[in-house]
Amino acid sequence: MIARCLILLLILASCASNKEAADKTPEEKKFDLFYSYGTDSLIMKDYSSAVEYLRKAEEIKESDSKLQNNLAMAYYFKGQAEMAIQHLLRSISLDDANSDAKNNLAGIYYQQNNLGPAKNLYLQVLNDLIYKYQFRTNYNLGLISLKERDQAAALDYFTKSLKDNEDYCPSHYQAGEIHYRNFRYVEALNHFIKATAGTCVNSPAPHYRQAQTLLKLNRHSDALLKLKMIIDKFPTSSFSLMAQNRLKEINISDAELKQNKKGYQGTKVNIDDDPDKILESVKF
Repeated sequence: MIARCLILLLILASCASNKEAADKTPEEKKFDLFYSYGTDSLIMKDYSSAVEYLRKAEEIKESDSKLQNNLAMAYYFKGQAEMAIQHLLRSISLDDANSDAKNNLAGIYYQQNNLGPAKNLYLQVLNDLIYKYQFRTNYNLGLISLKERDQAAALDYFTKSLKDNEDYCPSHYQAGEIHYRNFRYVEALNHFIKATAGTCVNSPAPHYRQAQTLLKLNRHSDALLKLKMIIDKFPTSSFSLMAQNRLKEINISDAELKQNKKGYQGTKVNIDDDPDKILESVKF
């Protein structure tokens, strides 16, 4: 989903120098090996192996905040959300500055619609002045604000997200949605165009929203080209069918307009889809 709050944040094993490696005990070296294997397995989406190796590392050194974070996410992707929460809480208790663990825990709470604790954790992360991913933190707070029906706060968070990372396309999409719902179509179109770049390049949703916005701006030729592009580029997506239906509606509207000029009154055709239905089917 484009309204995705949970982003897997792993803490990778650092490469030790020869001197550092030589100074480590056999148990520490074994811990590093299991931690590295487990994290690599997690990245490769081999979650069973990830749990196996990270649990072996935990047997050697349970009090490692980074290990607890990665083990938590291995459990989460095995469908064990409650186990994941326990290990993330342990990770944070070992190192309150572990913003990755806080972000992961907040993401799980968000998925469970437990918005209060999720918001509190994200606000804590915002206080981490050296954290590299605050654009995601602000984006996630924007999603929570949308669930709280506070569009002004949501737009503020999405704007802050884009100040930290101008190319973060999910924030562009959500900002575009807010502008569209408030009839600010020029601003909406600008965001929807930028939402088709980066990691969102293969998502049909921003393209479809562009077409809708172009219609609102009476740029029918551009809208038709965009709808045809969606059908050609995303033939198996639900947006392809929506684009086909929209083209039919536009053609009917054009035909009725011609009839109206001759004195014929046809039925009005609604050419604007329900925004909520569109959001339900948006995938990135």
